[in-house]
Amino acid sequence: MASGNAWNLSAPEPFLPKDGEATLKWEEWREYFVNYISTFEDEEELTPEKKKKILLHCLGAKGLKIYNSINKKIRAPDKGDVFIHALEDLTEYFRPAVCVAVDRFKFYHRKQPLEESVDDYVAALKNLALSCKFGNLHDDLIRDQIIMHTANPHIQEKLWSRGEAPLREVIDMVKSAELTGRCAKAVLRSEEKSFSKLEDNATIAMVKKNHESSIKRVYSSRGEKENSILKDKRICFRCRSKFHLANDRKCPSRNQKCSNCGVLGHLAKVCRRRKFGGGDGEDVLRCSRTVFDITGLEHR
Repeated sequence: MASGNAWNLSAPEPFLPKDGEATLKWEEWREYFVNYISTFEDEEELTPEKKKKILLHCLGAKGLKIYNSINKKIRAPDKGDVFIHALEDLTEYFRPAVCVAVDRFKFYHRKQPLEESVDDYVAALKNLALSCKFGNLHDDLIRDQIIMHTANPHIQEKLWSRGEAPLREVIDMVKSAELTGRCAKAVLRSEEKSFSKLEDNATIAMVKKNHESSIKRVYSSRGEKENSILKDKRICFRCRSKFHLANDRKCPSRNQKCSNCGVLGHLAKVCRRRKFGGGDGEDVLRCSRTVFDITGLEHR
C-alpha cells in the first residue's frame, strides 16, 4: 500500500488490531487516514470502492469485524459514495453521541485563513463533513463551502460562474489560483528588491552631489575669506600705512617729495627707484612719470 501514494508514506497503524484497544481516538485516526488517501498519485482513478477497501484493510481485524456488524444494509453503487458512507457509519458508531446540528455548524463556519493552503483547507472540510450526515450532498456541500469561504477573493467570482462544477474541478481551480498568486508575489518581491537598489543608488548619488556642493561652498567661503584677508592687508604705497590707501587725500605723504628720487607724492622708504647720487633731472622726471602713470594721479 505504501507504494501507492506520491510521497511513499506508510499506511496508518490499524485502528483496532485483533487484540487490543484502539491506537487513537476515532476522529484522530480518521483524519490521519483521509490525509493518507489524499497523497495517492492516481487519486482521480482511485474509485470510492477502492478507497473503501483500503479503509477496511487499515481498520484492523477487530475494526473490520465491527464494520461488518453495523453494515447490515448493503448500499447499491448508485446510492452514493460507498467510501463516504463507510466513514459515516464508522463515525456514527465510534464517536460519542452529539448533536448533528453542532457538527454542521462547525462545518458551515469553517473558513480558510489567509495562511492556510488549499489542500489543508479541503482536508479540514472533508474531515468535518464526515460527522455531518450529508449523504449524497457530501461533495456538493464541500464545493459550496470552498466557493463561499475561499481566502482568494479573485477566484471567487469565477467559481460562482461555474456553479454546478464538480468538487474536483473547483479544487483544481482554487489550487491553480493559489499557485498563480504565489508566483505573482515572488515577482513582486523581486521587483521591490530591484527598485530598492535603484533607490539606494539614487540616494548615494544625491548624497555625493550634496557632499560635492558642500565642498564647493566651503572652498568658495575660504576663497572669499582669503580675498577679504588680502583686502585687509592692502596698504598705502605712498607711506606704507595700513589705515588708508594712496588715493586718500588725508595721506600725509601725498604732497611730500621723495628724498631718494625727488618725485612728489611718496616717501623714500617706499620708493621703487634705485638710490641715486647726482642723477640728471631727466632721470628724475622719467621716474616721476612712471610713478604717476601707474597710480593715475596728476603730478603737482
